[in-house]
Amino acid sequence: MHLEALYATAAKLTGTIGRIHAASWPGQAAMLFVDEIVSGMEELQADILKLRGIWAADYEPAPVVRNRENIKGITGVLLAHWEWAMQKHPAADEPYGQGNANPGSQVSGWYRAALRFTKQDEQREVKRLAPCPGCRGPYLVESRELRLVNDQPYIECRDPDCQRILTSAEYDRYVKELNAAILRPAA
Repeated sequence: MHLEALYATAAKLTGTIGRIHAASWPGQAAMLFVDEIVSGMEELQADILKLRGIWAADYEPAPVVRNRENIKGITGVLLAHWEWAMQKHPAADEPYGQGNANPGSQVSGWYRAALRFTKQDEQREVKRLAPCPGCRGPYLVESRELRLVNDQPYIECRDPDCQRILTSAEYDRYVKELNAAILRPAA
């Protein structure tokens, strides 16, 4: 049993089925998120300073317990070397995308993550869809990958046993049939 530090109460299980047995506290998610970004910033700072010969290639900065306290200094170093990083870093020519060493791509990824975390990113319109005509489950969603010629989304069932795909027109007909059946008087 895990106990919370302040109140000595049993920790609530978090996760989908209680698989994570760690105490949580208010602000934990934000703190962990900031620590993750600042850790990435520390790595980028070390990479740049080693490549520029300011730090020896084998130099490893001491691990920092509270990353967020160093953000001002790290940001200052990154800003001072940003022009070099964007033009002369060995990975500066890599295309933007996740999982590469392009400094601009890394910072752009942190920015997008911060927008998502604070819910300031563009939110997709959530539509309540009818149950799947195949499995009758509530798994129908607009496909993000499949698009028709006129840019209308396909509607697909996310149930792995069903995976039915409907065009927008087929889905519209199906909903009209469902509505007619609901409005039809019971015999």
